[in-house]
Amino acid sequence: MTEARAEGRRLRGGAYAVLLGVLMMLGVGGFLLVRSEAMRLQHTAEAENLRLVAVGAQAATHGLRQTLEAVSSMQSLAASLALSYAEPGAPERRVIEGLLRDVATQGRFGILQVALIDRDGYLAWSTAAGFVGVDLADREHFRVHLDGWQGAFVSVPLIGRASGRWSLNITSGIRDADGGFVGVAVVSVDPMLLSASMGELQFAAGVTVNLLRRDGIVLARSQQTAEMLGVLRAGPDLPRIQEEPVGQKITQGPISGRAIFLAWRQIAGWPLAVTFAIDSASAMQDSARHAQDLYVLLVVALAAVAIGGLLLIELRARRAARETMAAVEASRAEISRLLNGLPGAAYRSLLSPEGELRRLHLSPAIARITGWPLERFAPAGSYNAIIEPEFRHGLHGFFLAVRQAGHGTMEYRLYGAAGPIWVRDDCRVISALPDGCVEVVGLITDITAERQLKAQALSAARLATLGEMAAGVAHELNQPCAAITLAADLAALELAQGGEERTTSAARRLDEIARQTLRMRSVIDHFRLFARVDQGGETAVDWAQALAGALTIAGGTMAASEVRVETALPSLLPPVRGSLIALEQVLVNLLVNARDAMEEIPAEERRVRISAEVTEDGAFVVLRVRDNGMGLAREAQERGFEPFFTTKPVGKGTGLGLSIIHGTVTGFGGTVTLGNHPEGGAEAEIRLPVAVVAAPAPA
Repeated sequence: MTEARAEGRRLRGGAYAVLLGVLMMLGVGGFLLVRSEAMRLQHTAEAENLRLVAVGAQAATHGLRQTLEAVSSMQSLAASLALSYAEPGAPERRVIEGLLRDVATQGRFGILQVALIDRDGYLAWSTAAGFVGVDLADREHFRVHLDGWQGAFVSVPLIGRASGRWSLNITSGIRDADGGFVGVAVVSVDPMLLSASMGELQFAAGVTVNLLRRDGIVLARSQQTAEMLGVLRAGPDLPRIQEEPVGQKITQGPISGRAIFLAWRQIAGWPLAVTFAIDSASAMQDSARHAQDLYVLLVVALAAVAIGGLLLIELRARRAARETMAAVEASRAEISRLLNGLPGAAYRSLLSPEGELRRLHLSPAIARITGWPLERFAPAGSYNAIIEPEFRHGLHGFFLAVRQAGHGTMEYRLYGAAGPIWVRDDCRVISALPDGCVEVVGLITDITAERQLKAQALSAARLATLGEMAAGVAHELNQPCAAITLAADLAALELAQGGEERTTSAARRLDEIARQTLRMRSVIDHFRLFARVDQGGETAVDWAQALAGALTIAGGTMAASEVRVETALPSLLPPVRGSLIALEQVLVNLLVNARDAMEEIPAEERRVRISAEVTEDGAFVVLRVRDNGMGLAREAQERGFEPFFTTKPVGKGTGLGLSIIHGTVTGFGGTVTLGNHPEGGAEAEIRLPVAVVAAPAPA
């Protein structure tokens, strides 16, 4: 039933793809039409709003011109008043003073005060009584005219010392007939009143009117007046406002940061400009709503098509699922038959980033391999329970390596119903999952018989190695034989001479004969042990012990070839997984290869260095064997582990030494690589997992 549903989903998927294609075509076409209409509405609305802000800026400029014309008239009267002081008894003086006071008192045109500042910066006359004599020499609106400015000047809004209110001082310089500086005519205008009059132009939401100095300082504003007076209206549009007399555009508000419709007009003859802005969010509401309605209509139409298509697809998919259910069941039975017929047990698992394996499926062939009933493997983790403990740590490292390399092979031992079973686990990554896990598949194969044959082959190879070591054996036994002969001759001579001292010396000679005999026996016993058939079992092996045994076998031939062997093994090196005899053979093969590689170099330069270290995570021991020869060619590095590949002359070497090394090391869950050392010579690196203490076998 599950497979049938899956087939139905597959069929639906094809129909869904067709429906999706149709919907995409309709959607794209409809979207382009709606988008075209929406853009037309937007462009129309933008053009209308740009026209509105241009009209608004013109209206605001017209209203401000009336105030500025009144200010200009007041400045002219104030200048006449200042010049009249130079003519005592001028009859028009009191008339001008009265007129100026009337305008300031009534607040006409927003004028707060009219005043005169003399050439020294003191308030000489003002419509506000009681402030004559106030020092205004530090004020900007006085100093600009003192420095020679001829035109009108508008100050930054400030609190007037004479009026005590917010004021905008509009000034002009006063000069006599000879052009000499007489003083400054000051007309103070209420910026709050100007702001209120500009606020009357807010015919829609989001409208803002500003009166600016040419340098961008806000002099009056229709909104947020108190907060914005005297603030610099910086922004990307300020240069255009300063340069172009009239303009409008869509831009970004310098204060709100939102899109706005902006128009500006410079006021001719004055260092002022008016800006009129409408917030686009408010101005474009109608066009945005119309566009949104069009998009909603498009979505509704597409949804109706989709629902109809889905109903049709569902009806056809259900009919197809019923027709294919029988075929799915037959396929399932065939797959099960094929899995059971494999030479091993197939599995599918999830492998976490930490190297933890969770099996999802294990084929029934595992019962045939192990002899245990299939029901035993139903609970989660049941397969791990029959893995011998000494291999479990190595399996963890093996699966971590599979995550990195994508595939891997390891041999380990199981508790079988009839006794230990050797298996080979071939594992491969097939996909990566979003949670960091990877999905793997593998095949577990019984290699117990293969291991036995391999052990016999290794034993035969060791016998061949012993044959090759014949000269070395002779060299190894020759020394103790010579020592025995010399000691026997001297002992016989001393016994013939008689006397207690000679007898004691002869006894020491006989002790030396016994020691050398034991040495010969040790060598012979080790050769006999080396020649035995290895049963293929794994134990915890000390690299130092394996190296000592290898030097016992190959030490003679190395000495006969004048090759020095240097060792640098840490004293606390942990044991590794393996077999003592097998690892001795690995080292013997590497030593013999190193010897042969240095035949062409002078005897005093022939040197082999053996070193070892533990990896940072403590999981592996790395042993390196390096010679001082000419190094390995690229072909030898790539094919060195292939059976029967050799670079030695015909008749010297079988081409199996490195192949045996590779099979032995990988069988123990390790790796071996060949390369050249940066300082010269070839180097072999063997990496074996650290051995763990085995738990007692389950009953």
